[in-house]
Amino acid sequence: MGEEEVREEIAFIRSALEQGRAYAHLRSPDFAVWGGLMALGYLGTYAFVVRLWTLSPSVIWWSLVAVGWLFSLFGDRLRLRPEGRGSSPAIDALRALWLGFGVTTVIFAIMQTVGGIEGEWMDTRVAGLLGLCFFASASITKIRWLRFIAAGWWGAAIVFFLLHGRAEGLLAGAGFMIVLLCLPGLVLWLRRPAAHG
Repeated sequence: MGEEEVREEIAFIRSALEQGRAYAHLRSPDFAVWGGLMALGYLGTYAFVVRLWTLSPSVIWWSLVAVGWLFSLFGDRLRLRPEGRGSSPAIDALRALWLGFGVTTVIFAIMQTVGGIEGEWMDTRVAGLLGLCFFASASITKIRWLRFIAAGWWGAAIVFFLLHGRAEGLLAGAGFMIVLLCLPGLVLWLRRPAAHG
């Protein structure tokens, strides 16, 4: 490989990383919105479990999930800069990863709602999947601090396992959604993409 080819490869890799970071920056409101919505879902379910109200958890969760999907699918029109039509391997990988996560969790939720899987373990499954997605996102974008978010989600999966069937698990879930999803989304949004690393 000649010197010019090496330069071209380095430039391509640098461009892909910059595009991946820019994409993470532009999609970071999704993390913040989803984190807030899911925290509300946990708090609403907790209120139901401790008999503060009688609104069904299914109504709460499905309403919040619908709002989250609407924001993720159409919220790019509300962002300060449009994503554009450009693509790169990093952007394609991030899109596929997070869309795959969303589809997988909706399938789990549908199976839980119709009685196909035990719903009490949904928290543990989703936390593990979030750990996987954040770990892969850290690798794709080279935003290294996202690995700590991934580790936090894996730790959350263990906490959910230990609190299985207890109301405290719902409060922990709300906290995890704020600290490990909403706040990272805000940090990604408020910092310039080049500042991450």
